[in-house]
Amino acid sequence: MTKIVGGTIVRPDGQALASVPIEIELVLAEGFVVIGSYSLAPKITVQTSSNGTWQTPLIENDSITPTGTIYRVTEKTPSQFGSSKSYYIQVLTGLGGGINQVGTLLVPAPVPVGGTYQAISSGPSGDAGYIEVANIAARDALTPHPAKLVLTLDSGVLWSHNGTTYRPVGVPSFTSVANRATFQPSPLPGDANYIKNNLVDEGLYFRNSANQYRPPWNLPWGVLDQNTSGLTSPVTLSSLNVFMPLFLNKANVTLLLGRRYRIGCTIRAVSQATTVAQMTLQLFDNNVVQPFTDSYQVCHVGYFVRISAEHIRNGDGASHSFDWRGRSNALTTSVYTDSTGTISTVEDVGPSGVPS
Repeated sequence: MTKIVGGTIVRPDGQALASVPIEIELVLAEGFVVIGSYSLAPKITVQTSSNGTWQTPLIENDSITPTGTIYRVTEKTPSQFGSSKSYYIQVLTGLGGGINQVGTLLVPAPVPVGGTYQAISSGPSGDAGYIEVANIAARDALTPHPAKLVLTLDSGVLWSHNGTTYRPVGVPSFTSVANRATFQPSPLPGDANYIKNNLVDEGLYFRNSANQYRPPWNLPWGVLDQNTSGLTSPVTLSSLNVFMPLFLNKANVTLLLGRRYRIGCTIRAVSQATTVAQMTLQLFDNNVVQPFTDSYQVCHVGYFVRISAEHIRNGDGASHSFDWRGRSNALTTSVYTDSTGTISTVEDVGPSGVPS
């Protein structure tokens, strides 16, 4: 049995478009392997009349063997009035006996699943399309084709950018570096991903020319370590000109080659003597004092002063243990490390060279 199906084509200004070709093909709706053109029967071609309408009888899809068919309708509108478009309809036995408008018969586009990938249409080899597979092993069993997509259920949408390998589409998200290594075992330079772990190193990472995952190389990477935990406040610098630690924890970090770092500290101090005191901050690395990192400040009697110091250095690829220490020329200088703004930090401020 057949039903009458029809539609209307108009210009953007609402005027009817005559003699527009309408192509109709019978296709499978789902659960199929795509091999070349997947039209199941010769195309039906009709044209719009002078008032822009068209109609044609179509066999009801639920009376066709095999089951699970739909129709693809392509309106070949002239380019000066718009562009061609394709959509899918399903014609069922329960429809009325008059003209059934295509707008009331629309169904989702077909989804190919499983098997070896080939082009999903009879058009140019660059036509877009995709295939769904269950896992990486099933993906690797496919023969890649340029510009074709693969939906891998356990690792997202991939595409074959050069006809030989599949790469991620968009930026995949992973809960950890180990999780990323599982689902991207063979990364290439330029691959991107997002580590979502709710830690200080959460963020966007790129595979660089040195085959390492790093944040964008030409941007600052931010704070690597910060410490707001002071010793029991106040810390009394009770030995003349002897450096004493000001924070409970050291900053244990690796300074990468090609990166530049700022190591900084801010504290507050007060002289409890009857005269002003000279307070000095100094950076230590692995318990060795670092030259040219000292900062001097006069501490007045009974008045707090804020003292800041910072040191800029290029990464050397080694591990470091930084801490800030203070000394005074008076026995009763007190350093308070319990207030807002008292902090020591190690911060990546940008590149100093190329990735290495």
